[in-house]
Amino acid sequence: MVIALLLAGSAHAASVGVGLDLGTDLPDANASDASTAFPVGGALRVPIGIPLAETAGLRITPRFQGAQGQDLILFPGQGGVAFGDEVKAWYASAAVLVGPEVRITRGGVAPTFGAGVGPAVAMTFHNFDRCGYFAPNADCGGGGEALPAMDPSTTQFAVATELSFGVQFLPEDPGIGAWVELGYGSVGVPGTTFGDRAVEGLERAPYAYNAVRLGFGVLFGAAR
Repeated sequence: MVIALLLAGSAHAASVGVGLDLGTDLPDANASDASTAFPVGGALRVPIGIPLAETAGLRITPRFQGAQGQDLILFPGQGGVAFGDEVKAWYASAAVLVGPEVRITRGGVAPTFGAGVGPAVAMTFHNFDRCGYFAPNADCGGGGEALPAMDPSTTQFAVATELSFGVQFLPEDPGIGAWVELGYGSVGVPGTTFGDRAVEGLERAPYAYNAVRLGFGVLFGAAR
């Protein structure tokens, strides 16, 4: 379907890109003293530009993100009030974003504005290194013995959104161009409980990966 859309557009405007992002996670709106944060992150993206008008088109962007930071684990507390503990964590997601792309001016140096929304699969990996995370009947051992086996990762479906402002550097004839972008995107990850090996009521708090990013890459088939 994507190939058909590319062929349907102007040969001088259709393009397929490859690029990298460097980004950081902004604090969640409801962040407290203990919260989830992934300050070091990056992404690989493959933007596909499909022309629909002289200076506007559709952009489809498969994107793979990863980041390192800390996650908030919630323990059951008295009276139903949970208390949190921060643990080392890693975030990863795969998403496909679809939305408009507007080329503000034409020429060799063309500012662009884009937006996108689409489905994502978000994965959160944790470093469980305390017996307190495990069920009471689990043998946590002692004297340097290994902790009991429990998969500390969660995988969930989510919605990804993004806004971007960038500049494209385009050749006169279809060929290889380049792009630089400043963007903001968010993936909202619901909270979830852990399995039977975890202490009863142990949860991973909901969070949003709110990434401010600087991206750069190349465009194949790009033209003014």
